[in-house]
Amino acid sequence: MKKKAKIEIVKRLLRLGSYLYQVGNAELAKCGLSQQHFVVLKEIQERGPVSQKDLASDLLLRKSYTSKIVSFLLKKRLIAMKHSKVDRRYTELIISKTGLHVVNVCMRNLNIWNDNWLRDLSDKEVTDTLVRLNKLTNLIKN
Repeated sequence: MKKKAKIEIVKRLLRLGSYLYQVGNAELAKCGLSQQHFVVLKEIQERGPVSQKDLASDLLLRKSYTSKIVSFLLKKRLIAMKHSKVDRRYTELIISKTGLHVVNVCMRNLNIWNDNWLRDLSDKEVTDTLVRLNKLTNLIKN
């Protein structure tokens, strides 16, 4: 039974992932972004100056794919590059004022959708789900 239950977990997570990918892209398209563009932009906003290498590693993205996303965000002037204070040979990514505005607009849209989608979950269910999702996420990093 344990093996079947584990397979069922993966099936349901894949189904949820597909659903969230579709909905996320639809919501974020209103801001001119894909879900992956937004994830990278939000990470840059939260972390402050960050190298492209660290960004790819932390988000579990291929370097080449991260490079394409960064190029898109630079072209849209949502982020900028600056030289590292530690070593000027290296560049770091920072969010621009325009990028910060876009993140705020996107977050308002996503929060409205999210509140509606999860409205039937109790506070305890939200907390318990987050604990379990964190545990599953930590398994990826091992």
